[in-house]
Amino acid sequence: MATPDTRALVKITLIIFALVGLSAYAYVQTRAILTGPTLLILSPANGASVASTSPQITLRGEAHNISFITINGLQMFVDEQGKFARTLLLANGYNIITIEAQDKFNHSVKKELQLIVK
Repeated sequence: MATPDTRALVKITLIIFALVGLSAYAYVQTRAILTGPTLLILSPANGASVASTSPQITLRGEAHNISFITINGLQMFVDEQGKFARTLLLANGYNIITIEAQDKFNHSVKKELQLIVK
């Protein structure tokens, strides 16, 4: 038979475990709010040179925790895995492509891709 002190210790231990579990669950559920949107450009590499005979490129990347994404100010869509692709025609010389993603809490991330058409 357990003593009253043992019962109180078990109750306190269970309460502590429940609070730790609840805190871990709350963190996992709010992680997207805390970290904001993420943006990864897969190709082409920043600073890459493109041949002037074919100045068309396909911009590929991934975006997570976003509500919308734009490339040079034009809205674009991502698939269920957060992947996107857009074919762009570059001008001769120096080109800057701006990719911006924003989440529903107005947190945003912006990346610039600089390409040279030779």
